[in-house]
Amino acid sequence: MSVVATRIRSALEDAKAALERLTQLLVDERCALGQRAAPVQLERLAAGKRATVAALERADAARRRALHEAGYDSPTRAMEQFLRLAEASDLVASWQGLLVKLREVRALNEANGLAIRRSQAFASAELGLLQGETEAGGALYDAAGGRGHAARGRIISRA
Repeated sequence: MSVVATRIRSALEDAKAALERLTQLLVDERCALGQRAAPVQLERLAAGKRATVAALERADAARRRALHEAGYDSPTRAMEQFLRLAEASDLVASWQGLLVKLREVRALNEANGLAIRRSQAFASAELGLLQGETEAGGALYDAAGGRGHAARGRIISRA
């Protein structure tokens, strides 16, 4: 096995470990969001995600550096070119598995982002109601404390 293959294998293993950790953090985040966890818990998860993404980026940089030093200059095609010539089927399987895991992590992250946006929209709508705003965008109360244009004809205390 070549030195380049060894370096790439190590980088792929590091990336896989980071992706496994990131997957668990995203699952934990999804549970915390569903339970409306305290902000401190969500911040702890976010810090863990940032550290894990940094580890993933370091592993990818090591892989790209090994390819570049071996003479593979195309950033988009270097890995495929290397795998075709390396005769290392285990590396092909590792690379393909890593790509699958990356797609899974992306889907989890997008689902969590959607949950966060929904929660923010709900909180904004609730806050708006507490501040006297209506769904139509008008205010229930005017600056003097009287009924605003949107509240004409109905009194909120009778609801």
